[in-house]
Amino acid sequence: MKILKLAMIFPFVLLLFPVSIFAGEIIEAECTGGSGSESKTLFVLLDTDGGKTNLMGEEVDLLITNDKAIMTIENEPGQVIIDFKSGNLIANGQKAALCKFSNLDALKMENTEDAASDILEIEQKKTSILDGVSEYKEVEIIQLLESMKTQLEKIEAKLDVLNAQENENTVDDVTEVKEIEIIEATCEGGNEVVLFFIRNDGGTQYIDAFKENAEITFTEDKVLIRLESSGLMVMDFKSGDLFIGGEKQADCKFSNLEALR
Repeated sequence: MKILKLAMIFPFVLLLFPVSIFAGEIIEAECTGGSGSESKTLFVLLDTDGGKTNLMGEEVDLLITNDKAIMTIENEPGQVIIDFKSGNLIANGQKAALCKFSNLDALKMENTEDAASDILEIEQKKTSILDGVSEYKEVEIIQLLESMKTQLEKIEAKLDVLNAQENENTVDDVTEVKEIEIIEATCEGGNEVVLFFIRNDGGTQYIDAFKENAEITFTEDKVLIRLESSGLMVMDFKSGDLFIGGEKQADCKFSNLEALR
């Protein structure tokens, strides 16, 4: 019942564990439980040889293992455990406080204070290493950027040379644009005379004589006029013949054939 009582009242009162006789080495434990204004601190002295000790005026059995101190009362349920590794003080399965230790080297363990110092030292070394790596990486990146800048400048210089050479060696190779002119054709067939006005650039053109569009194609000595209504019409510039549907229909005279040259 005493152990159970400990678990219930520890957060609110200051507890002491007086030890009657110390045979081995003493481990000091400073345990704090509760929070705020209800926070209390307990100082525990633990004999590494274990044995009998006092707990709140009651004789208890103390057992020291590699990483724990276990306190029990004969013929009473419950126990108090102090874990040297985690620092937890557990009473009847409930965490009641958190402890810091000194002289854990008596158990071949590292003191909490020493461990904290070692952790700080390790963190400082880690930070120093990371800073060194970061600085190295920064230098490496700067060198890479400088190299890229140099390569870019070389490429730009080559482009400047090529552009200068191109400007010096430029040849006007522009296809001459033909000036658009009109070729006139006067075609007479039977009693009818028809006038044609044809642009020298070919393509789709409106033919007044037929009141519709036609596709105009020039060859070396002929013009091909494709009409939707009358089919293919051919004018021969040399002979003056006009063929519609493969049959001669008229004789034509032309003006401004120079526009085809």
